[in-house]
Amino acid sequence: MPASASTSLDNILWLALAAVSYAQDASIIFANKGPSNLGIFWGGDLSINRELNARDWAYEKKVDFLEPGSSNSHDTNFGHAFIVRSADMKIRFKVILDGKSQDKDRPIRLTFTNLAADDMNPEVELKHSDSDYLWIEGTHSVTHDTGTGHTFQIRDNNRVPIFDITLRDPVKAEL
Repeated sequence: MPASASTSLDNILWLALAAVSYAQDASIIFANKGPSNLGIFWGGDLSINRELNARDWAYEKKVDFLEPGSSNSHDTNFGHAFIVRSADMKIRFKVILDGKSQDKDRPIRLTFTNLAADDMNPEVELKHSDSDYLWIEGTHSVTHDTGTGHTFQIRDNNRVPIFDITLRDPVKAEL
């Protein structure tokens, strides 16, 4: 085999290994259901194999801007965090995706954190099924074990829908 063919084969194998090592755990879909534009920020990888520092908790990289009625998905990994901010800054919310659930039917753990610490009405409502709702006070968190295909909705303190979060299986790249 010529040296160039061997090198090309080696490159293809390395690319295939890289693709497998960077496989995503889920696709997270944000859908703007409210009256205000939304900023979607990636909050970093909180599962890194070292002690977390202040930068890890404060990290935000803008990845999306959603107008009312629009949606977008992001392939992501367990340990990743996303922050959602409404244009009027009334809604400030963090979602952390985790694979530590012990429930085989609901293998993904989502932690929802209300980042608002306002004096007046910081609470939001989490709709976590067709008939189940939960208030999340300002600066408080709740965690749910879930699977793909389940939609969670965040509503403001007047119960007006602001955004939906749905998890899907990631799109598998073909080699």
